[in-house]
Amino acid sequence: MPDLPQSLFELSPAELDALAEQWGWPRFRARQIRKWVFQKNTLDVSRMTDLPANLREELPRRLDLSMPEVKADQLSRDGTHKLLLVWPDGAEAETVMIPDGDRRTGRLVEYNPTAKIFSNPDDERTEQYVTGRFG
Repeated sequence: MPDLPQSLFELSPAELDALAEQWGWPRFRARQIRKWVFQKNTLDVSRMTDLPANLREELPRRLDLSMPEVKADQLSRDGTHKLLLVWPDGAEAETVMIPDGDRRTGRLVEYNPTAKIFSNPDDERTEQYVTGRFG
């Protein structure tokens, strides 16, 4: 698999600003990208119309805007909701949302390669999840 560009979601605002400058872009372009992704909830570069067309074309080669795919989705009787997410590079993570009255508590339980998660997880909750013994 070819190397993917760095994920936007792994960068702090200051790091994205620095990358934009490194690429020869004005710093405000990084602010525009963050606004599209985090405020306007779009990952579609073609919709980022305040970026010049040449930067919209270049952006996917410079920055990975992809989100993980939901590989498994389980809802227990008590309302606990677990997701197993997989990223384009193959990395996986398990997340848990636990109901607590009118609030919800979220937690990243384990982040490991797929084989480890399914064969020898570090966390007992992960084992319960992959074997279907939770909730």
